[in-house]
Amino acid sequence: MSRSKPRRPLGDGDAGIPDPVDSVVGVRIRLRRGMLGLSQNGLAESLGLTCEQIQDYERGAIRVGAFELYRFSQALDVPLWFFFEDAAPVRASDGDVLISADNLLEREEVPELLDAFDVITDPFERRHLLLSLNKLADGTLP
Repeated sequence: MSRSKPRRPLGDGDAGIPDPVDSVVGVRIRLRRGMLGLSQNGLAESLGLTCEQIQDYERGAIRVGAFELYRFSQALDVPLWFFFEDAAPVRASDGDVLISADNLLEREEVPELLDAFDVITDPFERRHLLLSLNKLADGTLP
């Protein structure tokens, strides 16, 4: 029976570069926390963690283990697959499929944009905003 070679880490923990998978999970934690209007302190308290640990998880600086991921899914009221949803697969140099850290949800502005959109309660205003954003995106907004 052949043994597979050990995986080399994608990120370089010594240099402070998070693994792309950890980054994706951290962004999804931050996104869902923002959607629920939870502060980092509030989430930390519900999980028995410190605010600093939540910050590190959200930055991808701390790997979220299987049990911790389950606890996050319970605290944030989402299924486990939520943390990997929409993550674009990429291949490492050895051919292994990995999760890309380069996706829309990782952009710093996205949780802020979602928070602002959530504050708008009037359906007409929401629709107007979406139409304006689409026009801005395709260059037809005067």
